[in-house]
Amino acid sequence: MLALFIQDIPLCYCLSEATGDARWSTIKAIVRAPEALGGPFVAMVEENEIRAQLSHYERGRIAVIAAQQGVFTNTEAAVNALFPVASKAKRSKIRSFAVIFEELGDVLHFADLITEKLGLRIANALREGHEEHLRDIVINGLADTPDQEVALLNKALDALGPALDAPRRSGRPRKQADAVTRSGNGMAMSAARKGRVTTIRIEGRALENPALETLLAQIERLLAEE
Repeated sequence: MLALFIQDIPLCYCLSEATGDARWSTIKAIVRAPEALGGPFVAMVEENEIRAQLSHYERGRIAVIAAQQGVFTNTEAAVNALFPVASKAKRSKIRSFAVIFEELGDVLHFADLITEKLGLRIANALREGHEEHLRDIVINGLADTPDQEVALLNKALDALGPALDAPRRSGRPRKQADAVTRSGNGMAMSAARKGRVTTIRIEGRALENPALETLLAQIERLLAEE
């Protein structure tokens, strides 16, 4: 029996605890570095596309998860590698839905049913910095059905004005004038400033709370020294 591990998380079911059988107290395992799993991810996506047509949201979610697990440097690299034969326009749409998964995936209940038109409106709103507005509407709306959730999203978007319906030339987030980026060790980091708000984004590696607390403490210390 083989077990696949990604970032120390076993993907096999723990047979020992489930059955109480001592035979499963140890198993043979292949430990692979995350960056070596690009091929299997691509093969998985290709098989899923053959078996069942994936939605743009499902494609975006796969790309984000692959990047978070360190298989690809960032989400954009994941989209390009996982969907190499897709047109530029299709990859742009996948990136847009990847943004939706990153920002709203934990609060949406029927995200895989979002239409392409609605999804692009949502992505435009997120790129404009309206994630808190959308999250509040969805969380407080308590939608029980896909139709109710769509109605909530449309209501939230309509309140932001018609500018969100304007077509975008690319699915990539807009570049900020005051932005810096760094990459390496399977991670991509960027920092952007807009007015008095500075946003730091880390892709390609999942950080646990202790690491986040240490990171924030370091930032606080550096700012105090200025």
